[in-house]
Amino acid sequence: YEEIKGATSMKKRELLEKQLLTHFAQQVIAIPTVGFYTNLAVAKNYFRNVPQTGINAWPLRFPGYLNPEQFFIKK
Repeated sequence: YEEIKGATSMKKRELLEKQLLTHFAQQVIAIPTVGFYTNLAVAKNYFRNVPQTGINAWPLRFPGYLNPEQFFIKK
């Protein structure tokens, strides 16, 4: 992760990210044994199309399953 943060080219960064994700997939670092858990998230009233509940994508802790490409701001 530190190498990814310090990468000076996008190509090198992409290579290191791919290696990291491959490592996660091969090593099975996390095994969910009790199911999903909730995380608190706060959105402004004008930040729209955000579901009431959802889960984060593991291992990146990114809300990928919530379809963030569908979020929008309405003022």
